[in-house]
Amino acid sequence: MERRLSPRIPLELPVVQVLADQALGKARTLDVSAEGLRLAPLEGEHLAPGRFAWFSVELPAEPGASVPGPRIRALAELCEERDAALHYRIKYIYPSDRRRFEAAVQRAAGTC
Repeated sequence: MERRLSPRIPLELPVVQVLADQALGKARTLDVSAEGLRLAPLEGEHLAPGRFAWFSVELPAEPGASVPGPRIRALAELCEERDAALHYRIKYIYPSDRRRFEAAVQRAAGTC
């Protein structure tokens, strides 16, 4: 049974696992929802094991923008590891980053 509050949206975003401002591993999102991310490490990259991880996610640029999208940081909890994909639930994100992240998810879903 699916317990998700918001739908998963196919969206590929660059992600870096970080610890003390040091990059640990690079990945990309396979899909996102307002509550979480499904990631796949890039070829040759590995994410540090553990239940919790900090991620830096590069959001898409605003439509018509000439600069890259903003980077947000989120603390996420590993929920499931399946088919080389890692499912994370966002546990903590700064409020301004939450607004940016949710707006990017809504734009990708075509709901705004």
